[in-house]
Amino acid sequence: MQKGLPFVARCAVGLPVLWLALFLLALPFPGGHPSLPSLVAVVPASLSLTGRAAGSLMGEPGAFSMSLPVLVLATLVELAFVGAVAGVAARRLFDGRFPGQSAWLGAFVIYVACHVFIGALVTSRPVTSVVLAVGSPRLRHEVLQRIGRGGDRSYRETLLSALEKGSEPDVDEDIIASLTWLEDGAFWHGYLTSPRGSRWGISTRAKVLCDISNKSLYLRQAPGVDFALLTESFTNLNRIMFDRMVAALPDRPELLNPVFRIGFNNPTLGRALVDQLFELLQRPSIAKCVRLGMSYRSEWSDASHPKHRLYELATATCQDFTKADIESWLSHYESPEEAGPSPLNATGLCQYVIDDRKARPR
Repeated sequence: MQKGLPFVARCAVGLPVLWLALFLLALPFPGGHPSLPSLVAVVPASLSLTGRAAGSLMGEPGAFSMSLPVLVLATLVELAFVGAVAGVAARRLFDGRFPGQSAWLGAFVIYVACHVFIGALVTSRPVTSVVLAVGSPRLRHEVLQRIGRGGDRSYRETLLSALEKGSEPDVDEDIIASLTWLEDGAFWHGYLTSPRGSRWGISTRAKVLCDISNKSLYLRQAPGVDFALLTESFTNLNRIMFDRMVAALPDRPELLNPVFRIGFNNPTLGRALVDQLFELLQRPSIAKCVRLGMSYRSEWSDASHPKHRLYELATATCQDFTKADIESWLSHYESPEEAGPSPLNATGLCQYVIDDRKARPR
């Protein structure tokens, strides 16, 4: 074997060197046009263990999110191993002692087995949990995108465990988004009202409702989603949010805007809350400087316009509102001109999430 070692070493070096030469030739020419060997160069990377693992992890074989140097280095190491095994096999065959070298043969069998099972391994629950716990933000995002696109609800417990390792208000919004893609209509309501989900405060609940709202157009059309049940869930969660924010108002007057926007974004719910909304505006603790910040249109400034009163209320203090004014706003938000593309509306809570993120020190 000592006599054959240089030959095996040459095989181990020659294959990756040949591929690296083709890879360098395949780099884009000035102007961005790839050279002819580009297909030859990319095939080993897409078939390598590293490349296949990355593709399986992302759910898009051939589209790798890892850095190119890491992929190239891993491919070179793997090609060196394949070259060495091929060299040993050739030497044994020429010497008439094939198969021989059971250690090399065993290593190669393990290598082939890894190729067969690599997809199942890297997408397993334990590996996914590790990636979500210690992976880079980019890798975590790609994995969560893959889970969401796949729609495999068996990942739900893995995602919830990862979510619960975070803390308010910095809970991972990507995990919330992936769980929403897996939504079956009542999941979030059941979770957030359970003892397990009761740990979450206003911030995380607002993120959940904002995410459901942003995805509601897709969820209405997605197979396997009971949208009527989802709508009921969404309304009930909004009511819970309303009550929690009202309870926190004495210490957090900035919650007045999202409280009202819950009612205006969900006019059916809002009409059941008119008395409570009016009572809030009459509280001595609601300072006159706190305004509701309603949107308005410039044409409403004309005193003869039917919505001129709404124009006045857009800059009025809270105590200037009457019950009739609140009902007028609700009627406005029910009108076709305010109907947005999302079947479920949570723009007020989405704005709260944005404002809350901006207000926190980095």
